[in-house]
Amino acid sequence: MASAAGKLYVFGGLGDPSCTNFCRTFEAYDPRANIWTAMGDMPYALAGLPSATTGPDGLIYLFGLPSGGYGSPTERAVLLVYDPRAQTWSHAPPPPGIDESPVLVTGLDGRIYSVGGTVNGTAVGALSAYDPSTHAWTTLAPDPTPQHEFAATVGPDGRIYVIGGDATSAKGKVDAYNPQRNAWTPVAALPTPRFALQLVTGPDGRIYALGGEGRCFTAPCDEVEAYDIHTKTWTAVAPMPHGRWQFVAAVGPDGCIYVLGGFTTPNGVQQGSPLPTEVDAYTVVPADQPLPKPPPEPTLATRRLASMPTGRYFLGAATSGGKIYAIGGQAGVPGPNAPTVLRTVEAYDPKTNTWAKEPPLPAPRVGMGVATGPDGRIYVLGGVASVWGQVDASGYSNTAGLRTVFIYNPRTRHWTMGKPMPDGRYGLAAVTGKDGRIYTIGGATYCHGDDLVAARIMSQARPARRPLQTLGGCWTRTVRAFNPQTNSWTTLAPLHVGRFLPTAAVGLDGLVYVFGGDSIPRPSFEAYDPGSNRWTKIAGLAHVRSAGFAAAARGGRIDLIGGCLVTDVTQTGFGIYCGDPSPVDTYDPRTSSWQTIGVTLNARQGLAATTGPDGRVYAIGGGPMPGPQGPGDGKVLEVIRPDRQGERAGP
Repeated sequence: MASAAGKLYVFGGLGDPSCTNFCRTFEAYDPRANIWTAMGDMPYALAGLPSATTGPDGLIYLFGLPSGGYGSPTERAVLLVYDPRAQTWSHAPPPPGIDESPVLVTGLDGRIYSVGGTVNGTAVGALSAYDPSTHAWTTLAPDPTPQHEFAATVGPDGRIYVIGGDATSAKGKVDAYNPQRNAWTPVAALPTPRFALQLVTGPDGRIYALGGEGRCFTAPCDEVEAYDIHTKTWTAVAPMPHGRWQFVAAVGPDGCIYVLGGFTTPNGVQQGSPLPTEVDAYTVVPADQPLPKPPPEPTLATRRLASMPTGRYFLGAATSGGKIYAIGGQAGVPGPNAPTVLRTVEAYDPKTNTWAKEPPLPAPRVGMGVATGPDGRIYVLGGVASVWGQVDASGYSNTAGLRTVFIYNPRTRHWTMGKPMPDGRYGLAAVTGKDGRIYTIGGATYCHGDDLVAARIMSQARPARRPLQTLGGCWTRTVRAFNPQTNSWTTLAPLHVGRFLPTAAVGLDGLVYVFGGDSIPRPSFEAYDPGSNRWTKIAGLAHVRSAGFAAAARGGRIDLIGGCLVTDVTQTGFGIYCGDPSPVDTYDPRTSSWQTIGVTLNARQGLAATTGPDGRVYAIGGGPMPGPQGPGDGKVLEVIRPDRQGERAGP
């Protein structure tokens, strides 16, 4: 994108379904009339992260790689020149010493600079300057820190600022080039390191770093930080309405900063995700006025307590007799080191902030439902006894969920057996209703290996292997209720959609609320009315989540904790972001409204949660699977902090 002749011009790119690959089309935007105009075709469809700048002659210089596909050039790089007044195209000699992906900027000395780029896929620090009057390039001192997917701009002091990139050690590094001295010097580092960002110099003389990909609260980043060359400091300003990476940005003829295009999903999950059509504009404040303050950073909603002795994922949690129990689960994740399904049971005492071992489960379990009955006993329902993700050579898991019901009495510290479930399930939710019944919701009975589920039946006959298509889908809609007094099961109305790894909680209104667990995550949830035996879909979630999050009731509200955030949900795909930290969302059934009350200390999947004896929610276990952020030992215990509604203080 470039600004020229009172308009913004946007060239090429990916995503238009009318283009077979990269597009040749370009468009012009008039900010005064708020109108887009199709301008026809460029001479070539350009790949290789093309770059554009407006020269001192009012012409737009556009570098790119004519290509039939990304990374497979059919010709050498070109430098196209567009005359917006005559609406004509011509060629200029391309910059020397690079194959593709430099950033073009126009210096205050009237020269066009080509910064960085790649040679045979390797980032180089090449720097050269083009004189439009002589049509000649001059090779200059290279950038000492070459990067991929960096950003560059010319500051009001005439120096070229190069920021960010995808090398871990240099994402926040800022180098400045002085054309008069032909030398580079480092300047203040970017506070939020990132790559695939954009950099522009506003009419106020500040340098704005926008968006990109990196360790942001949301992914991709919506952060905007402004650099003052006089004070040599960065200041956070209002974030972009849409986080983006590999997008374009430019200062328009009206002085606003315009951003558009790019991906709004994290790096690596863009396939099948819709591309943004929104164009966002930022009004720059005058240079003599202070920058507007951004919204406050997310506050911690949790406090970390004593770590659980045995780290695990996809465990169960329940509260009984003043203690919080962590039950079963899986130690480790599928990978080079084989994980283990556990029998381990450990109890946490909120009064002393300590853990103690309890008698183990009768058999290993992971992916089971866990609930505390009205009699104070803890019920462990279904699950599997083998590691998730293991399949045979044909890609089938060759197993079904278990029917077993284990019952633990905290008073006698003994396990007994309950009447088995009518059907074996794993990845189900379990919750005790106001009527004293234990509801088992959703889950899977038998899955193909591609669904990342594997199990081995314990003490049951192995079922015949069947193709997935004969099962009517892996996720079940099944809902059954167990009555502890009569030791009996009742079949209830099914869910609207099949759900695997859902989470559930009971509101003060007596309704059973079920969140998540869809094969394609949906921004809605369901509520079950025991009186009418009916499920009702409810629209709206603060954040759509996946990959093992937890819910628990607290003071009339329901908290959702952990898991991965799901973005851009469509019928054909969705993106998943497992970031650090993750938000804690609270649902109030009385007003049918959501509020994000803060964030957790660490991002976690496969955790469990329960309402403790003090009325607060405790989140146990889980970890960053996948993702490098946060502790990965599965031992974390966090408690939702008391809020301003007067909840009792805990440990």
